[in-house]
Amino acid sequence: MNAAGFVGLTQLNQWLTNRFRILSILRFGAMMQVISAGLLFVIGLLLGTDAWLPLVLACIFFCIAGLGLTQPNASAIALAFQKRRAGMASALQGSLMFSVGIFGGLLLNLFPVNPVLKVGIALFSLMSFGSFLIWKIDRNLNLDDAE
Repeated sequence: MNAAGFVGLTQLNQWLTNRFRILSILRFGAMMQVISAGLLFVIGLLLGTDAWLPLVLACIFFCIAGLGLTQPNASAIALAFQKRRAGMASALQGSLMFSVGIFGGLLLNLFPVNPVLKVGIALFSLMSFGSFLIWKIDRNLNLDDAE
């Protein structure tokens, strides 16, 4: 189901990019992820392993599905101005994604708490940091100037 949500929002993203600014879609996807990760964190904090499984899975679903809006748009913005270095920049971007994934996995094992809270901590901290960086992007960024 998570993969279906990711692919579905990636397909919807194609339609949305023709109607809205890429930065607006990116920010919407980031907020969707932060809200669902925050909800998962609160559920893990308050209920722990007694949390209702469909609610936990729904939170994870929206976090993963939100990647369909954030990943392609963040990549497009990051590579838009890298004319001659696009290959190198893309490789660096991929390496950074794997590094963050490793960091997230390590983060999960550092806390001796219940599994729901562990996932909530990892998702909320990483998605909050990513969203902070997204909101630092200049609102007036014009990708039409990119080559």
